Amino acid sequence: MVQSETERRTLKLVLAWSRAAQQYGGGELERVVAQQQAALEAACEERSRLQAAAKESTLKLQTELEAVQDRLDKAAARVSSQQAEIDAERGEAAEVRRIVEAEFLHKLNALKHEAE
Repeated sequence: MVQSETERRTLKLVLAWSRAAQQYGGGELERVVAQQQAALEAACEERSRLQAAAKESTLKLQTELEAVQDRLDKAAARVSSQQAEIDAERGEAAEVRRIVEAEFLHKLNALKHEAE
């Protein structure tokens, strides 16, 4: 039983070699084998090139993603800081409003007492 794709392909090549040996003479078989070997080597080189390009692209994308994440983190920190400032200003405005209202009510009550 064949356990892997590589073993299956190897068996196919052995069978093809055997058939070719029976069909062709030794010189023709060597030419066919050389062509197949050259095609296999070219495919392996292309695979290696594609793997290298994929790795390079992955690293580039990872770097870009990290840069974007850094910008997002900085923006979030700015927003948080601005929100804290806004909250502080709202607190101060609320305190000023309470003081003004208290003074207004105090003066209004004083005017009421004077009017009576």
